[in-house]
Amino acid sequence: MMIKDTNVPNDIDIQSLFISAKQFLSIAESSKLKDKEITTLICAGIQDLERCGVNTSLQDSLIETAILMFVKSNFGNVNIKEKELARRSYDSLSITLASSSFYRKEE
Repeated sequence: MMIKDTNVPNDIDIQSLFISAKQFLSIAESSKLKDKEITTLICAGIQDLERCGVNTSLQDSLIETAILMFVKSNFGNVNIKEKELARRSYDSLSITLASSSFYRKEE
């Protein structure tokens, strides 16, 4: 599946995030049923981090983990306790990233 969202910076590898998200959610790579939901949540996670002032083009493991936690916390078929834990993890990571001068977008 080729993924492109015009609201996401060009230098972000959404395809790689998509593969990671499916693994993170324990969804078989061959399953296509939830692809649109996963893609939408990845793009929303990137946009939310950008809204918080995070430079998502850095693409390191902290940013990737924050995006994957966003996906897991909002995905439809996840245990509620897992969703809550993922949400707390996302909130913590997004605050930490936005507070760091290294990850903050230049103005």
